[in-house]
Amino acid sequence: MNRHSHMDSFSSRLKTCKAITGLSSVYILNQLKTKGIQFTTRQFSRWEAGATDTARIIKTDVVENIVDIFNDHGLPELSSDWLLYGKGMPPFLVDMSGALEEEKAFYIARAMGKNYKLITVNSDYAEPFASPGDYIITRSMPTEKLENKIALIITKDKKIFLGILKNSVEKITIKKWMNEVEIKKSAVEYSGRLTWVN
Repeated sequence: MNRHSHMDSFSSRLKTCKAITGLSSVYILNQLKTKGIQFTTRQFSRWEAGATDTARIIKTDVVENIVDIFNDHGLPELSSDWLLYGKGMPPFLVDMSGALEEEKAFYIARAMGKNYKLITVNSDYAEPFASPGDYIITRSMPTEKLENKIALIITKDKKIFLGILKNSVEKITIKKWMNEVEIKKSAVEYSGRLTWVN
């Protein structure tokens, strides 16, 4: 059984990314226009409806630019390969810190200080720590203070990891289920402790 069968087409993955980022078709098309790419509302609607010829999509730079737009709006892990073909890991953790309503941001900031991140989870890859639809809050801490804690790591190339952290001199290891990922400390942009899940 394919647990991601609801995202088994280009159109469903495109619509999922739009829903997660909250971007409208009009906004995406306007962003494309600022990059000098002419793409009509009708063409975009056809992509969302599934009326696409994949071979012709690949020949354009439209998809790559749409991926860039999604990357800049909370899906830093999204790749063209995943959007087009479903290859690789879905972009499952989304940094919502910049997209908070002012009131909510105010209360979180008061409770936790400025060094928080609010993340929303949109797949099952954050389990067992969080489930799809959950929001999690992390507080910024150096990796040395996160030994054996559930940590969120964001690398300089915008990859996001959530798991139990172990330190060594030059690397950290993030463990989740039976998987372990090693990351050089010099590649870490943000490290934070998981403090809240809803």
